[in-house]
Amino acid sequence: QPAGDKFIERYVLFGSPQSPRTAVYLALAREHLATRRPTFGFRAEDAGHSQLAILMGGTEEIPQAVEDALRQSGSQVQRLQGTPEQILAGLERALNPGGPV
Repeated sequence: QPAGDKFIERYVLFGSPQSPRTAVYLALAREHLATRRPTFGFRAEDAGHSQLAILMGGTEEIPQAVEDALRQSGSQVQRLQGTPEQILAGLERALNPGGPV
């Protein structure tokens, strides 16, 4: 695929907006979303336009098939899960402008 379709540097992908777990991930990420202002949302199709897709949660929130499809589209993928501390630390690294894409 042409590199031009990866016009989003980093995309934070959340699971279904109706999921209680998604609400927890959104609350955890709120400060980072407000201060770092990454592109974020709930649609895997949108994440497919990113150089780096940051998946918030396990396969219960975002199925493995979505991760596989993102990788096949040429996006790098980073899945964040675990304790709130682990998730926040991973998000900090992933959204660090000086860090690797």
